[in-house]
Amino acid sequence: TCNAPAGARSTCSAVCGDGKRLGAEACDDGNVAGGDGCSASCSIETAWTCSGTEGDRSTCKPICGDSMRVGSEACDDGNTKSGDGCAADCSATEDGFSCTTQPG
Repeated sequence: TCNAPAGARSTCSAVCGDGKRLGAEACDDGNVAGGDGCSASCSIETAWTCSGTEGDRSTCKPICGDSMRVGSEACDDGNTKSGDGCAADCSATEDGFSCTTQPG
């Protein structure tokens, strides 16, 4: 968007939430909802990674193994090993284990 009175220099910025990562946006997933990896100000949220090319919609996913359970992660025990209670891809609590979330 560009805003300026007639005869003045325009200041332009990318439109956050339109699904097109442009300008200073670190991500743009097509909405302005937080908690999905890309914040309402189009910055990448803690414990997430986002990918996509300039001009396209960003795809964000949780970082498994960082000790922060977010998004679709069922658990995140700080590593990407199986056999310790949390699946290597953080998708499930393994049979015979129970996981709790500790406050950050």
